[in-house]
Formats: sequence, C-alpha cells, structure tokens
Amino acid sequence: MQEETGLSRRNQERARKVLRGRGVLEEETRPVGRMRRQTMHYRLDLRKLVILLLDELDAHNGPTEDKAYLLPEDEFPEDEFDFPY
Repeated sequence: MQEETGLSRRNQERARKVLRGRGVLEEETRPVGRMRRQTMHYRLDLRKLVILLLDELDAHNGPTEDKAYLLPEDEFPEDEFDFPY
C-alpha cells in the first residue's frame, strides 16, 4: 500500500491510529472471495474529517467562519465511503 499512499508501513500505522483515535477512521476485517480471505476495509467519516481539518486551520490561522455554515447537512452523503484494502 506504500505505492498508493506514499507512506511507509510505520507511517501508515501511525496515521491510522491517530485517525481512529479522533473518530475519523473505522477499520474492519471481512472475508472476501471464494477462499474467504480476510481483507481490511476502511470507513471514513467525512464530516468529522472536515471538522478536524478546519480545527487544524483554526489552530494555525485563527478562527474560521461558523463551521455549521460550512457543513450543511445535505452536502454530505448519509453513508460514509467504504474502501477495501
């Protein structure tokens, strides 16, 4: 997966740990295919990710506009994206 992310395995594990701790990333292993091989599946909470990024911007650049205004409910899909890896 290093080719896809540009991160070493150690950096990927560290990033996943931070994102899980902040509630942005969910991970789950699921059996796939005829052989029922376990694969890792990821789910991102895009709303939490955007809020996290805006908070980081606030920390560096000062407060942004009201986050509720920037994140209208209808702008985000109800279901988060699910990425199998």
